[in-house]
Formats: sequence, C-alpha cells, structure tokens
Amino acid sequence: MIFKNLFGKREEDLLGYADEEDAPPPSNLSRTDQDVAQAMRVRARGFSDFNKRKIATIISKLRDLDQEIFQMLPALVHLNVEGMPGFVPEGERCHGGIADFQINQDLLRILQRHFANSKLGPQNVRAAKAKERIIYSLSSMGSLATIAQTPKSDFDIWVCVNKSEFPPEALEALAFKLKEIEEWAEKKNRFETHFFITDISEARNNRFGASDSESAGSALGKLLKEEFFRTHTVLAGYPPLWTIMPPQVSDEEYERLREIARKDYQLDVRRFIDLGNAQRISMEEAFGAALWQLNKALGSPFKSAMKMGLIEDYMDPESDSVLLCDRLKEAIGSLAAMPTQRGDVDSLGPESLLDGHKKRFELDGYLLMFDRILGYYRRKGKEELEDILRKCFYLKVGDKIAGVNDPNRAKSAKKDMLGILVEGWGWENEEILHLNRFKEWSFEQCVTLGKQVNSFIIDSYKRLSQSGATSQVRINPTDLTVLGRKLFTFYSRKDNKVDFLPRIFDDSLRQDHLTFAFAAGPPGTPPFWRVYRDPVSPADLPAPATAAKCLRQSRNLATLLAWLVINEIWTRSTHVSLASKDSPLTVADLQDLLGGMLDFFPHINVGHLSNSQLLSDAKVEKVFAILNLGEPKLGERILHINVIYETTWGEVFGEFHGQTDMTSALCICLNVIPHACEDAQAAFKIQVPSGKAGVSNRAMFVDFEQLVHEAAEFFYGTPLPPRTVRSFVFQSERMVSAVSWGGGKIHSEFFPTFDDFYQKRETGKFQNFEVKVFSSPSKLVPQQIMAANLKPNTIQVIVCDDGIKARLYISDEMGGSMFLSLSSKSWLPYVAKVAGFFRNISARLAEEPARVELKLPPPALDVCYIGPRGANREGFKVDNITGTVLQQNSTPAEVRLVTEEATPDGRKVLVVQTEGASFSSADHGADLFRNVAAFIYEARQRKSKNPIFIGDCVLPSSFREKFCPQGAKGTHYLAYRKLIEGKLYQALQAL
Repeated sequence: MIFKNLFGKREEDLLGYADEEDAPPPSNLSRTDQDVAQAMRVRARGFSDFNKRKIATIISKLRDLDQEIFQMLPALVHLNVEGMPGFVPEGERCHGGIADFQINQDLLRILQRHFANSKLGPQNVRAAKAKERIIYSLSSMGSLATIAQTPKSDFDIWVCVNKSEFPPEALEALAFKLKEIEEWAEKKNRFETHFFITDISEARNNRFGASDSESAGSALGKLLKEEFFRTHTVLAGYPPLWTIMPPQVSDEEYERLREIARKDYQLDVRRFIDLGNAQRISMEEAFGAALWQLNKALGSPFKSAMKMGLIEDYMDPESDSVLLCDRLKEAIGSLAAMPTQRGDVDSLGPESLLDGHKKRFELDGYLLMFDRILGYYRRKGKEELEDILRKCFYLKVGDKIAGVNDPNRAKSAKKDMLGILVEGWGWENEEILHLNRFKEWSFEQCVTLGKQVNSFIIDSYKRLSQSGATSQVRINPTDLTVLGRKLFTFYSRKDNKVDFLPRIFDDSLRQDHLTFAFAAGPPGTPPFWRVYRDPVSPADLPAPATAAKCLRQSRNLATLLAWLVINEIWTRSTHVSLASKDSPLTVADLQDLLGGMLDFFPHINVGHLSNSQLLSDAKVEKVFAILNLGEPKLGERILHINVIYETTWGEVFGEFHGQTDMTSALCICLNVIPHACEDAQAAFKIQVPSGKAGVSNRAMFVDFEQLVHEAAEFFYGTPLPPRTVRSFVFQSERMVSAVSWGGGKIHSEFFPTFDDFYQKRETGKFQNFEVKVFSSPSKLVPQQIMAANLKPNTIQVIVCDDGIKARLYISDEMGGSMFLSLSSKSWLPYVAKVAGFFRNISARLAEEPARVELKLPPPALDVCYIGPRGANREGFKVDNITGTVLQQNSTPAEVRLVTEEATPDGRKVLVVQTEGASFSSADHGADLFRNVAAFIYEARQRKSKNPIFIGDCVLPSSFREKFCPQGAKGTHYLAYRKLIEGKLYQALQAL
C-alpha cells in the first residue's frame, strides 16, 4: 500500500471502482464486449500495480530529503495554504485541487514539519469537492524509475487540466503556483522539477505547444505522447485512458473501445483522462521532428542522439512496426493476465521494485528505447555508431561496475542490470575500466567524444534528409533558415568569438577543480594565462604531466574566463586555485569574475533560441565590461577595458581595448550596448577586480558603471527623433567631456568648461539637440539641474546664478544653444529683452518650412532661474520666472524690427524700423547703421552710448543661404540679432 501511504491515493481508485451515489448503473454489453471490458480491467489493474512499483522505485533511488520533497510535490500542487509555495489569496483564482486526491496523516506530518509557520491544518487536507478548475492528473515522465535515473535526474511533471474550465487569471495563478514550487524545491535541496500545464483536449490532438517549428507539425506531439505513455508515472489524479486499451489499436478502434469502457460501470471512465491514442509518424513528419531534434541537440546532445536514432528506426520499413509504448503495454498486460496466487503483492508478482523484477528489461521504458536503437544500427551495419551510443549510455546511467564479474552486482539491482548489458555487448574489462575513469580523461578526450556524438546527430539528419528527398518531403524554408543559423552560431569561427565546445551531456565538461597560472610576457606584451584541470602547484608547472592537464592558454584572460563559463567548464561548485605568486589577481578576484559572468550570462542554450531572434539580424543583447584587468595597481584612472558581449543569436564575443581613458571607454561601451535597450542596467554590467592593489579606487569604477547606465538610458531609452543629436556631458579626468550620438557611431569632444561646450556645440544645421549632464557629484551640479529642466520644442533662457556671476544658457526650440556670462546684478534686464525678442519671433519660427514639414507645433517660451537655496547656500533651487521677466520688458525696443524687403526692380534691401522712423539700405547705402545709430543717439538726448537692443527681426536670404540653408532655429535669429546689434553698437561708439 505504498501508494496510499505516500500519496494518499486509494488503491481502488486506480482500479476504477466508484463509490459515489451517482455512479453509473450497470449496462448491458454483448458477450464479446464483456470480454473486451474484462481485458481492460485486467490492464487497468496491471498499470495500477506497475505505477505503484514505479513510485517505490523512484523513491528508492532518492536521498532522504529528496524523498520527502518528492512525496510533498502532489500536496503542494493540491493545496492553497498561506505560508506554502504559490499561495493565491483570491479564491476565484485558485484551482480546485487534484481530482480525488487525499492527504493522509503521514504526509500531513511531513508537510507540517517543513512548513511549521504556515496555516496548514487538518481542515486544509479534506478531499476537494470542487467541480471545476480541477487538475485531473499529475504525472511525471522521463527517466524516473528506469536504469537511467540518477540523483541528478530532473522531474518533468505534466499538470493535466481542461483549460476551458480555467479563466485566464486562474490559469495565470496556477502557472505562478507551479513556478513557486519549482523554485522552492530548487532552493530546498537543488531538487530540479519542471511542471508543464497540459490541456487534455489539446493533447488528444497531439498539440503540446512544444515547438515553434512549422515543419515539425504534429510529429513532435506524437513522439512526445509516445514517450509520455511509455515513461509516465501517475503521482496523483487519474491515469490515461490509453493504459486500458489493447496494444496497437487504430484510432477508429480506440474510439469504439472507449464507448465500451464508458458503458462498463466497473471501469468508470470518469477516473481516466483521455489523452487520445498513440500514433506513428509519417516520413514527412519524421523529417520535421528530426529537424527539431537537431536544433535541440546543441543543448542536450546524447538525449537528441537517442531520439534521432528512434526516429530513424520508426522510418525504417524493416524495423519493428510496434510503438515502444505498446511494447511496454504488452509486457504489463501479459504479466497482469497471469493467474495470481494468494499472498502476491500485486498482479505483477512479488517483487516490490522494478529493477528487481524478473521482467525488468521489458518494463524499463528507457531500456526499451535504447535496445530498439542499438538493434537498428546493428541491422544497418553501423557498428561504430553502436559503440558511441553504448559508451554514452554507460556514462549516462551513473553507476559503475568494476568489471563483468564485479562482486557488487549481487548487492545492487542496477549494477546487475548494467553487468548483464555489457556482457551482451561483449565488452572487455579494460573498456569498462576506461569508462569508469571518465573523470580522469584528458579534456581533449571528452571533447572528442562530444564531437562524435554531434557528428552522429548531423549524419542521422543527413540520412533522413536523403530519405526525405526520395519521398519528396517538403520542408519549410523558415525552419531551414533557423536551423542554419543555429548551426552557424554553434560551429562558425569569427574574430573575437568565444567558441562553443561539443559535449556529450549537459555537465560532461564540468570540472571539479581548476588551477590558473600566470606568466609575464616580454616587456610591452600582455602576460600569458593558462588554466589547468585539477589542483596544480607552482612546482608542478614544468612537468610534462601537468602540460597534459592544460585546458587552454590565452593572453586575454577575460575571454578565457568567458570560455570557461559559457561551456560550463566552471560552475559555482568548481574549486579555483592559483599557481603563480606573481599574479596581479587573487583567487577571490578570479572567482568574482567567473561568478559575475555566470550571473550576467546565464546558461546559453543555442537550441532554445526562438525563431524570431534567429530570423532577424544578430544584435548585441548584453555587455559585460572589465576595467584594468590584470593591472598590478589600479591607479586613479582607466587604463584599458575588456568587453564581453552576447548577441541575440547566442554568440559571445570578447574584445580588448588598450590605452583608454574614461571618455574613450564610455564610447567603446556605448557603441556595443544595444540601441534598442529598454533597461540599460540589465544590459550592461561593469566589474573591477581589486587585485593586490586593494579597493581604495573602486568608487571611481562604480561611478563609471553609473556613467554608462545613464548615458545608455539617455541615448537609447527612447526612440531618437528625426534630425536629432543627443549629447551626454560629464567631468572626466582632464576636463569636461561630451559624448554625442545622432544615430550612427558615438563620438566624443573635450572642452575646458561646460560653458565652452554649450557655446560651441551649435552647428548651424537644422537639427534637434538634446543634452544630459551626468548626475554624479561634481562641479557640474548646477548644469545637471539646468539640463534636467530642458524641455522639447521650448525656447528656454536658463539663468544659473551663484551670487557673483550669472551664466545664461539659451536653448532654442530645437536644442540649439548659446552661452553668455553676466554679473549677478545685471542679468535681469538683459534676460527680459532676450525673452521679449523670442516671444516676438515665435510666430515666424512656427512657420519655418522645415518645421511645417515635420509637423511641429508652435514653440513655447520658458525662463528659469537656478540659484543657491537658503541663507547657507546649500543646494540649488529652480524657479520659473517667465511671467516676471516678460513684465520687465514693457518698454519697446529702440529697434523694433530688422527685415528684408524687395524693391520694384527686384533688388533686396535691408530695412531697420525704429520708434518713429524707418531706414533702408536702398536710401542710406553704407551709412545705414551709422544713420540708425545717430537717430537713436539723438532720441537718447545724447546721454548714453549703451548697446542698442533689437526687438524683432526677419532673416535675410543671404544669411539663410550661408548659415541655415536647411531651416532656421531660434539661435539663428539670436545670432543674426547679435550681428546687427554689434554693427549698431560700433556705429554708436564712433559718433
């Protein structure tokens, strides 16, 4: 009764016995149909007993804590209790529990021990009475309870529901709950489990949403369903209806038998889930499925090699036409049909575990597949492929035997099974011992076997392709493109690319210990770094045996570390040592760098890249930068930078840039960071090894990371408008640096002060300029505030006043800029006249053809004051003084308008309009400005020669052609005004 004790499942439930009052009444069946129904009941009993054995076998192969986690999984899915993983407070979002699942006292005690602070109690564990949002079955699949189950085996579990019963929010809540349970199990004891919400009606039609490959079609669904039927274990809920059907039934016969089962009250089909029949695949489907497996092979080579071999076997007309799941059903059915004797544990005989059963080879779903594949290649004369698969299989199952006559075989059912297999293969003890020393193989031997497995998969695909061409199979061109790019990503060689290594299993290249060695190069050259497997002392480095342990050497330590991470040679469980006293880095530095890369570039699985990523051009996705790597002293500035970046195609590249400073390093990073960057902090990471120089200067490098984040967010965080240049300004080591981007390459400039930058950045082009000042504490705090207050499509006059000097930053509606410095006492009258001038020309700016073409609205006008805050002058305040300033400008300007007019004969003349008079260059010629100045001087009663202000102007055609042929901005008008005011002032001073 282990099933009941561990999972609260009643034995009779698996037999299909009903005890509800609403159970269907007996139906009249023909004699023939009664015999059919009786055979179904036998198979139901057989699969029930088989399922109990599988659960007992799974538990026997788990360690203590893993056993309890496994036992708790169904209850965690079933319950919705505060303090337990995946609790959902809203009742309408909760699922209705697992069908017919009960929690017994033993399981309740385990749960209460692990969740002592939860609200779990006896009231929570009563059988669910829900009629909707029910989980009908919780079933694992894969290598569990087979010879291939190891302590590292993960748990793939189908959560079978009718999605039509779940509103979207309830389905989201279920997905959330399952994810929380996965994370809890991983955190609890690194127990790897994956839940898959499976819609029963979709599964019936072989649709599992497993692939975005069009060519795979329904083949993947058929193969997946066959694997599920062959390897599934019901943990809670109902078994598949398929289990009670005879082997090898057609779809039509399946439907007929389903009706018979429905009429037989002892079976009660309500206690089964109908996932449909198991079906064979066609040649065209096989080609699509092979294509998919080849994609997946880049992540799990041996698993894909097995499935490719199975597809080849299914497509071979000489092969056994019976599906493997049906072979398993035949074995279970024949055992269940044997007469049982009183005292038998169940219908399969007295043995409690599957690997101790006399028919264990026929009841092991993994061995059934492996034996079928070996038989296929043996029949085809492919002995070398048989040999590769056997070696990989032996390594995969985890256990070892000391030889064919290993005395421990009698103590371990799994070792005994393995011994029987290798005897049948004709292996000598030397071959077995060689494989037992796999962890001691040279790195090259491991990589070579990985290459053989990958070649096996590609050759298998080629053979299927040839068969497909003969059968005129059509393949979707999109899928071919995707496959080609995945293979290109994995196998292609490119400059600066960190190469992928072929492997056998996910962890077959992982090392328990790595030793780094440092060797200084000739003066002016980078040092050499070598990495060895196993512990190596400095004294051992010259030995030939040590040279054989060298995995790789490089002058670029950053790419060497990246190579270790992306190929999973180094993992968090790998010990690291350093065999060089002269190394500028410590072991802690190396571990920090490796860990930082792993956090930033989690496991890259090329096989899992989406079609959408691969159908687009490759783009940089994430950037990891290392500053001054290997420098014995960090100093106070950036000396060089290593950049490691990953693309959307899964490729990783490493670049070294020497002789850099903060500005050039920023440009390097910004040129690599993706321009479609929604989150700069997620896309870019900086790391600085402290080394033997200590950590005193790390604050500067933290600032650099913030510098890159802010610049990237400013440049790429929002779409770049047309005709726009963005400038990011910061205080660098030497002076003020401005890094600018207008959609192409990043470029940089240096200025003595921010004011020089602001004055000189105006180019005269009809471009929009946006500016941001780095927010880190520096001398540019007022300018940070000023830049933060800049507004688009607004003419702004911003006054930064420190009490002694006032800096006037004028930004027009396109971001064009001018700068002027005045005393704190004289800025207001000047600003008032400038603001009045901008107000007067705003209507003309709105009518500029370039603005009309871009459909820009009329520009606004804004005047801001930035000054010290409070009596202690701590910090700065920002005030909008637009209204106050415009009121100061109530007196009309002495020159009301400077414009251009056409004479009757077509000539263009300059006209200056003052209060009460108008002067034209047609009348005054070269004396125009002298005569205007004299008129104003007389109007002042000869008392003042202060500058003359112009209130409004129209740009003449000659000025436009020379300075703003693409269109005029506010700063063009201001520059022209300044030009005319200068001529008038010179004339005034000459009077």
